[in-house]
Amino acid sequence: MYLEHLTYLISSLSSLIDAGAETDVAETVEHVHNATLFTWLLEKYKPQHPSLLDAFEGEKAPVWEWAAPEILAKFVEQLDPAPNRIRKTFGIEHNGLCLLISWASELIYRRTWTEKPKEPKKGPESAI
Repeated sequence: MYLEHLTYLISSLSSLIDAGAETDVAETVEHVHNATLFTWLLEKYKPQHPSLLDAFEGEKAPVWEWAAPEILAKFVEQLDPAPNRIRKTFGIEHNGLCLLISWASELIYRRTWTEKPKEPKKGPESAI
């Protein structure tokens, strides 16, 4: 996963919260552990928020097909899902979407992403 995957996820979740969306923390953690989080979010919110997680569909979908499972694996591997630890560590107990933002932010803080390869320059100077 690249940094842009985590920042895109945070932006999408922030948009949902701004629109008043909430999920139960325990249910959200369950979907993370079952690797159904992104499917669940799309089914739950796509009808009301058509642009939600657009990168999961269309031409960018292949990128997310490998990034999404890696994000979920990092959530499970590195972060404690126990409700008392969530409350103590992140101060979250009411909205699972907020928890996802905190977890994604924590992955950024821990620098768990892979550097995105630089694309070669295009144009006349690259022919030299």
